[in-house]
Amino acid sequence: PGSAFTVREDGSFEVRRGYYFYKQLTRAGQPGMAVARTSSLDAETPLIAFAANGTRHPDAFVVTNMSAYNRAVAITVKGTSAKTFTAFRTTEKADRYQHVAEERYQPIGDFSLDAQGVLIYQMPAGSVTTFFAK
Repeated sequence: PGSAFTVREDGSFEVRRGYYFYKQLTRAGQPGMAVARTSSLDAETPLIAFAANGTRHPDAFVVTNMSAYNRAVAITVKGTSAKTFTAFRTTEKADRYQHVAEERYQPIGDFSLDAQGVLIYQMPAGSVTTFFAK
């Protein structure tokens, strides 16, 4: 339980759901990048961010919805020249009542900051989303 991979005695393996949650963070933070300061007013929607820090990697941030409910969040982005971000999402499980399909590090499109540097995002319950600066 909670593992990213299962390797069986016969050499076969299974990539488990936990891998895709792990991938959200490990794709965002790369060698040489700096961990950026973040804050959240909601304990169920923590953030982590990485600054390019002179590397060729794009600025990135990861937001998690640990709630059992969908959430609309307004994320104020500072310290980057990027105005558009490409997003990838992993969801905990499919939910027919909230109209959420299971996603495993799926691209979900581009998101732009408004004139005040705010990104509005509708987060499915039990999801993790990574945003990469374009």
